[in-house]
Amino acid sequence: MANEPVNINIQNSTEPVDIKITETLPDNTTADSITPSAAQGNNTIQWQVSLTGSENKKLQYRLNLPDISGDYKTNTEVSYSNQGNYRLYGNYDLTFNILYNSSELLNKIISDLNSLTAEDKDAEHINKAIEKLNKINQNASNRKEAENNIENITDATGKLKEVTIDISAVRTKLDELLKIWEKKWYLMEK
Repeated sequence: MANEPVNINIQNSTEPVDIKITETLPDNTTADSITPSAAQGNNTIQWQVSLTGSENKKLQYRLNLPDISGDYKTNTEVSYSNQGNYRLYGNYDLTFNILYNSSELLNKIISDLNSLTAEDKDAEHINKAIEKLNKINQNASNRKEAENNIENITDATGKLKEVTIDISAVRTKLDELLKIWEKKWYLMEK
């Protein structure tokens, strides 16, 4: 459930021109925070812009990816107007990779923590973090359950802040897991 920023920069180095940009989204995704406003339909976003000579225009949106591991490719088609008829200028792809879904990511974090060689206080903090992570309900279906998951992730993160060995790779994965559950919470019914 990633929410990735997508920026499209259009540059005109010639005379004034009308441009049509059609962004095709991958299946199982949505877009929000589209600027400037654009027409939306059937997994597409379409902007029509007029550019003066040497003008640049920035188009952007946030791509909401599902909680399913895999590759997700967007396609940007740029066309220009030639006496009212649009002609293709180019197609550009951008691929996003979701390496783990939230369940796989949680299992990877716990596995990584279990494989650490730690002693005394570090081992104690790691074990307490694992206890918190084991309380995560992967089938959470309402905001309260999602809030409990978020709390368990932040508690685990707090325990791991006390660890003196390098766990930066695990912390990065925990940050990603937290973002996923925050997004799930946001999308759940109130």
